[in-house]
Amino acid sequence: MTTFAGPLLTVSTSRIIHRRLRSGSLRNATTGATPSFADASSLAARSCGRTSARSSGSIRPDNILPLLAVARDNFPLEEYLVGQVFQSNGHRYKALRDFYPNMKEADWELDVAGQRVQIIRKDKARTGTLEFGTEIVHSADSSIVALLGASPGASTAVWIMVHMLENCFHEQLVGHWVPKLKEMIPSYGHDLKTDAALVERVRKDTAEVLGLKTV
Repeated sequence: MTTFAGPLLTVSTSRIIHRRLRSGSLRNATTGATPSFADASSLAARSCGRTSARSSGSIRPDNILPLLAVARDNFPLEEYLVGQVFQSNGHRYKALRDFYPNMKEADWELDVAGQRVQIIRKDKARTGTLEFGTEIVHSADSSIVALLGASPGASTAVWIMVHMLENCFHEQLVGHWVPKLKEMIPSYGHDLKTDAALVERVRKDTAEVLGLKTV
């Protein structure tokens, strides 16, 4: 497991069993697309205003206590992750049989699925806390932005891009882009928690686009 400070990142490599095909091995889709941790930490370090030289060390005196605090407060998670790393092939095949009882071991092989990234943030009350989700960090001049944490999916992609526009292109957004953004996202700038009529309109429009009766 590797760590990076400011916010800290914990990274563990997970493995999967995938099925062999006649034309070759079926690789996990994230394997080729996930950037290396070195690239991610370097980008995050530069976006936080740090030099690349400082990103070369993962554990430093200023982040040891937050790491230990997270270890203290999240033992069940650590136990689960360590258990996953040291699973035997027999355990993996047993778990696979729960979903595919007729599987044949000869048709499957072990492969690296990708990296799991978690954010550890310094906290005054608890020294360090483990966070789930995605965080956006950008440099003071907004010339570079980095995405830290869990891999974003469709449910968070729009939120991430809107916040990136607000943080890094504020002048252009306020000056020229807001009308177009509201055309694309009718609820932009409104609080859906307090506007029931807008919620109903958005839900109706979404259902029509998706071809559903309601959402």
